Amino acid sequence: MVSFAHTSADAEFYIARLRDSRHADCALGSMRSAVITFDSLEPMPLGQRLGDDSVAFRLTSHIDADDGTARRPVTTTTDLVFIRVGRAMVEMSFGAPLTPDEELLLTRIVVDCVPA
Repeated sequence: MVSFAHTSADAEFYIARLRDSRHADCALGSMRSAVITFDSLEPMPLGQRLGDDSVAFRLTSHIDADDGTARRPVTTTTDLVFIRVGRAMVEMSFGAPLTPDEELLLTRIVVDCVPA
């Protein structure tokens, strides 16, 4: 699985948060209290064939979590792309606000690295 942040700065921020020793306790507390509702999973056209076969979906959900001071509802949209190359399966997820063209380009780069 490969995920992409919108920018390098976003990715740097995310990895720094993961390194912070306080992150695990905070994240676990939020996860324990989180309520995730999956609202929809819709087929999403890719515009072109990737690998030997491919399918994509757009998942919409909302998360209601307690950050220690208040409940914070967050709506999320995640594009899920599944590609078969020979016997290999590539699973891509895009939760960042990328354009379909950016998602397709990043997916193609990863798929091109998979041996057939």
